[in-house]
Amino acid sequence: MNGPALDDARTKKRFLEVLPLLISNLQDELTKIEALHSCLTREREILRGGSPQALFGSNDEKERIFAELAAIRSLRAPIMMELSDLSGIPSDQVTVSMLASLASGPVRRDLTTLRQRFGPLADEIRALNIRNRGLIENSRRYVKNWLTFLLNAAASAPCYAKSGAVPQAGIKGRFFRTEG
Repeated sequence: MNGPALDDARTKKRFLEVLPLLISNLQDELTKIEALHSCLTREREILRGGSPQALFGSNDEKERIFAELAAIRSLRAPIMMELSDLSGIPSDQVTVSMLASLASGPVRRDLTTLRQRFGPLADEIRALNIRNRGLIENSRRYVKNWLTFLLNAAASAPCYAKSGAVPQAGIKGRFFRTEG
């Protein structure tokens, strides 16, 4: 180990005791982020033709996952502060890569593996969010255009009387009977 504050054996021992807590916390977060990825993938299918109830259910599930992620991250803050104090690295500069460089053996491997799994998963979630946002925007625009069309057609059609009744004289077409 080459951290400036890890020269002391007791500090080094405590640092190595706290790292597994961080690894466990990161594994919990990774599990929740994988669940979020699955939820976003299902949501994409719902947006392509599912029911509004299914979309509401998906949103509820996402909200639950976000709440659990917030709880997991709040538990990590004191762990990171302690690791910062033990390693001598300022808390705003502590990264998983730095901590992995100070560790050895299986702890280093676990931290490196977690860091490698987070990156691609974050990229996939970002891409899903962009695509889902596009689907939602297109659907919203489609509905808005149809509503505008229908409102304009109903408001300006000459066949509608001011009273709201449809005058029968002069209307021809397959939906209206023209005979007496």
